[in-house]
Amino acid sequence: MNENYFAYGIGKHRHQPEMEQLASEIAGSSFEVLFQPHVAPLDVGIMSTIYCEPKEKISADKITELYKNFYKDENFVQVLNTAPMLKDIARTNYCHIYPAVCKDKIVVFSAIDNLIKGASGQAIQNMNIMFGFNETDGLK
Repeated sequence: MNENYFAYGIGKHRHQPEMEQLASEIAGSSFEVLFQPHVAPLDVGIMSTIYCEPKEKISADKITELYKNFYKDENFVQVLNTAPMLKDIARTNYCHIYPAVCKDKIVVFSAIDNLIKGASGQAIQNMNIMFGFNETDGLK
């Protein structure tokens, strides 16, 4: 991995179908995404870029507003006004998201610590919810 950086699961990442399923349920119609994660020689963190074709033209301000409204009650999701950086989420349970509009396409950038938010922190968060604890217990 040293001095290496690469995309994996190109065009067929294992999580793409579930993303499309959830997006379709929320949108109320069929929705396709292209999810492209990348791997770099880092101790923690994963950056993803997700490409979507909107059904109608949308502005960057509108897509940001939609994301901020959708995630407003989520303790560990922060919608940013600029591209996320892995150093800001390292060793946290946070997911940083930046939705953008580029050449009339929606492009969503996200960053998580794949060892915490992607695995152990997510398990603790889900356990907290299941057993009626405060969702953030043990995670902040």
